[in-house]
Amino acid sequence: MKYFLCTCLVTYISLGQVYAEEIGTVEKKDVNSQELVPLFLISSVNGSSSNDLIQSYLDSKNQKILIKARDLRKLRIKLPVQLKDEQLIALNDIKDLVYSYNENEQTLQIKITDKNLQAYKVDLKGNEITEDQFIPQKGISTVLLNYEINNTYLDDENYFSAIANAIYNSSYGSFSSGFLHNQDTEDSNNRSVRLESKWQYIDAKKIRSYVLGDFNSNTVDWGSSIRLLGVQWSSAYTHRSDIITAALPQFSGTAALPSSLDLFVNQQKIYSGEIPSGPFDVKSLPFISGNEMTLVTTDALGQQQVNKQYYYYSPKILKEGIQEFSVDVGVPRYNYSTKSNDYDSDIVFASGSLRQAISNSQTATGHIETSTDGLANLGVGYAQNIAGRGVWNFNVVGSSYEGNQGFLGLIGVEGRLSPSSSFNFSYQGASKDYYDLARLSLINYQNSNFSADSDVVENSATAEEIIRAGLNFNPIPGWSISSNYNRLKYTNEQYDLFSLSLSGNITDRINLYSSLYQDFNDHDNYGAYLALRFDLSSKLKASTSVSNDSGNIKYTQELNSISDPKLGSFGWGVATTHSEGESDLNTAYVDYRSRPAYLFGRYSQFGSSSQTMLGARGALVIAQGDIFASNEIGDAFAIVKNAGPRSEIINGGVNLGKASKNGNFLISHLTPYAKNHIYLDTQYLPVGWEAEKTENLAIAGYQQGIVLDFAAKNIISATVVLLDKNLKPLPVGYSVSLNGQTSSMIGYDGEVFLRGLLPKNKLIVDLLDGGQCSVEFQYDQDQATTQKLGPYICS
Repeated sequence: MKYFLCTCLVTYISLGQVYAEEIGTVEKKDVNSQELVPLFLISSVNGSSSNDLIQSYLDSKNQKILIKARDLRKLRIKLPVQLKDEQLIALNDIKDLVYSYNENEQTLQIKITDKNLQAYKVDLKGNEITEDQFIPQKGISTVLLNYEINNTYLDDENYFSAIANAIYNSSYGSFSSGFLHNQDTEDSNNRSVRLESKWQYIDAKKIRSYVLGDFNSNTVDWGSSIRLLGVQWSSAYTHRSDIITAALPQFSGTAALPSSLDLFVNQQKIYSGEIPSGPFDVKSLPFISGNEMTLVTTDALGQQQVNKQYYYYSPKILKEGIQEFSVDVGVPRYNYSTKSNDYDSDIVFASGSLRQAISNSQTATGHIETSTDGLANLGVGYAQNIAGRGVWNFNVVGSSYEGNQGFLGLIGVEGRLSPSSSFNFSYQGASKDYYDLARLSLINYQNSNFSADSDVVENSATAEEIIRAGLNFNPIPGWSISSNYNRLKYTNEQYDLFSLSLSGNITDRINLYSSLYQDFNDHDNYGAYLALRFDLSSKLKASTSVSNDSGNIKYTQELNSISDPKLGSFGWGVATTHSEGESDLNTAYVDYRSRPAYLFGRYSQFGSSSQTMLGARGALVIAQGDIFASNEIGDAFAIVKNAGPRSEIINGGVNLGKASKNGNFLISHLTPYAKNHIYLDTQYLPVGWEAEKTENLAIAGYQQGIVLDFAAKNIISATVVLLDKNLKPLPVGYSVSLNGQTSSMIGYDGEVFLRGLLPKNKLIVDLLDGGQCSVEFQYDQDQATTQKLGPYICS
């Protein structure tokens, strides 16, 4: 082997002509083989150095360099997916690859064609998708109750209302049921209503949702959602906020040499970094729409390549590989929130929806509806990006019901005219004989609850014609002008509404907002609004406004301080409204975010009438053998344990409040399946307390909770005096172990400083050639830590 290494300083070994797809056929080598010499090399690919040492193996007999597949993939060299990470690959067996090994410098230089390199990923962190291995398999079993209660005293009458949602979470999904209660104490009019009751299971890895019970049907752009009791199987992207389904901009290119990369949006740099030579992809760009993006690469020789493209963001265009779908089957529900069990058991509705990305610029949609009494509804849609400037789309739908054939059509376009202006236009038309599940549900409801000559269906079903048009303009940064026209035409009514709004920042602390509207079919239906808002401090805000609603002019002034998400925050506000010809309306309100609940109250006076309202919004959580009272629980939550008394809990950059005396804290709102970084601020911990860690990564499932343990402990320390059997201080330098874990050294006069004392302790002293001695003693935790313990005789 030495002879081989010394024959030359730099050894060039040409490669064999084996395609990358055929690498798996080479002879396997064992890393423990005596023929292989392990090396740790500074490696480079096409002139771009790796930041890490690459473990390699030298086969002196066959004059080959071998590297594990895992490390080759780190160097971006393409390998067949069937190759296991630990398998050794001879560089000679990779097509279009040459290398040189320098023994003196311990370097490995690799040259390979771009087609055999994986593209270098430049991730701008526009969104970070949670990897499957971090997604929790199941949350902790919990029972929680979200609630809001309100008690209103109006003149001489008292009204009480409450709304609650009870949820039981387990590894098999979650069962939830909502309730609404209203009570009028004066008339003894009490009413309780059940809202939604359902079981739901989210498969976060497969991004699937399964629902059994009450639910809102999923629909498409041209459809209407309805309430059903039945089963629903659908994609679950709405619960995976870490996954952006819309197509985002991305660049691809090739750099001949290691280069710097700069990305500009409208001539403003938003990213700068370094890339190695070879192919590269720029992904996860932030949400930017309708702008000119310029990518500039500059190599080591100063040569530049400039790539420009336009990009328009629209949720109508799905990212390639994304498929959204839903299958809904059930019986319709009527009078939601007023009746508990108003179901139409005489009919069954079914619908299916599918949105499929054809590419990053094209998306197709399909939707079907049917019912047991003969409805058939089928529609298709298509949306396409227009050269990065905008999006156009169309939908075509046909229906058949009781011998009536109907149709619905929609065409729309939206985009940017310039970097500072955008527009949108859409037209939808439907025939009088067009039927869908929403209209059929209204017909059945009308037949059961209204007379035959009622016009509920005519005014609530699909409009015969809908026209929407808008133009938005940003003349200068911080200012926006928006104009919109909407026409809704029904059989007996038509609305032609035009609106115009202007908003902007007059200064850093003064904002203006104004708007006006006019119904062209009803000249008495008009309005205007003008408001100035003042940021007096980071919390204190003031505003003044004037409005004209069809001739009713009002003047309003308001001063408030809004509470923040931190526990213990307090908010308040006062407002007065003057209307011409009417009494003034004066209002004062307060709110306080306590640990067990969010409390709020309001007092209003209008002429001789007054109203007082007090309320609370919060949750009760039973988990891990404890009962927590907290603010309302969101889509996911976390229970913090062992954070230490009075330590502060921080989610990202938001201070949520102090832990309890037991070091526990309930984080009521987390983003499901996203990486939430929870920090512990230990500067308020009592003396002697230490936390094993100050950061936890929290990833919780939808409507699930997780436990975060910071393992904070009260570390009790003291100085102990040790004597030998002759009552003389033990010599300096002996090693001392405490309770079999920590160790210290004996100092002068037999004194040793120990950390982590318990109520009962055992010390073992290593006397070197003299063997060992030990001593056991008790410690009273109420004893002052400045007092020396002992002396104790070590025997």
